[in-house]
Order: sequence, then C-alpha cells, then structure tokens
Amino acid sequence: MSEFDAFQRFKDAFEDERGDYEPFQHGDRHGSNEWTWCKKPRGGGNDLARFVVLAVTPEGFSPFYRVEIWAGADDGESFVRSPFASFEMVDIDGLRGESLVTSVKAALQCAAARANSIRKHDLTTRRIPVASG
Repeated sequence: MSEFDAFQRFKDAFEDERGDYEPFQHGDRHGSNEWTWCKKPRGGGNDLARFVVLAVTPEGFSPFYRVEIWAGADDGESFVRSPFASFEMVDIDGLRGESLVTSVKAALQCAAARANSIRKHDLTTRRIPVASG
C-alpha cells in the first residue's frame, strides 16, 4: 500500500460522515498530500466558510510520515487555520493499520465540530489585499 492508498482510506472514512462538508481541494501543498473539505456559508452576514484539512507528509528521507488535521474558517477578508491533531512518525505499516484510520476519522469529525464552533471574532489573520494596476 502506498502513501496515497493510505491517504485515500482516511479520506473515504471521513467522506461517510462529513455532514455538510464538501470536498474542496486535493493535491500537493508544500510536499504534503492534502485534502480539504469546506462547509460553505449559508448566508446572513455573520456566517463563515469553514474547512477541515487532512495532510500526509513524508518525513524527509526517512520511512516515516506525519498525518495532520487542521480546522479553520474564513470570511473572505480574515481567516484562522489551526492545527487540530497530529500523528507523528507513522511508518507505511502504521498507515495501513485500522487503528490509525479509526483515530484519523474521529479526529476529522472533531475538527469539523471545532470548525463549526469558530465565530467571526476568532478570525485572527487578515488577508493582504492584492494591489491593482
């Protein structure tokens, strides 16, 4: 089983119970194989786009991987993205294991609950405006 196969198992486990979160992006981000799910705002001035991120990153030239889960929200002007859970030093056999899949699935569900609890005043980083002209 490859890193991608293991990653697919994590993704599939969350897909079954993701609620309002829709697959948003998948790909390489700074060396990590990353999936993002997004819950779009429902309207009404104070709602936020919320997201959950799952990343599997090789640890340099070692046979180990880091599995990370992030939660966040965005209003188009400001955002917050916080680490939620991390599973360090996982080898390929660990990526295959049902116990890790179960743990990652539970962490993804808790990260979604955390993202759902974020309010506008929790957004700590402002986007830098793009200069026109």
